[in-house]
Amino acid sequence: MMDSLEKHVFICDGICCVKKGDAHEVIAAFREELKATGMAAKIKVSEVRCMSRCADAGSMVVYPEGVWYQGVSTDDVREIVQQHFIEDRPVQERVAYSLSEEGKFVRSPLFPSDETIV
Repeated sequence: MMDSLEKHVFICDGICCVKKGDAHEVIAAFREELKATGMAAKIKVSEVRCMSRCADAGSMVVYPEGVWYQGVSTDDVREIVQQHFIEDRPVQERVAYSLSEEGKFVRSPLFPSDETIV
């Protein structure tokens, strides 16, 4: 099964993401939308404990690209599935960080911050 995966999505279900971002509903919405679009066999969704990005709640990261999303709600699910997962264009309005060619995480210019990712 892992050979057929195109993407692996990690969605934070830590306390901040549950309170601010309705993480459990977001996880369920992604799974439903992936089934509806026929992408469920190609994209794995995993719930993970705190990703230490509470300021970015609801946090999620998409690999292999290394795109970190912030503030994801159920309202964003359909757009992320269509635009990022199907069309391979991350939804820039929700991207907090992305992985550079050098392997470093770069903060999105839409969300400037002095924070450092460790």
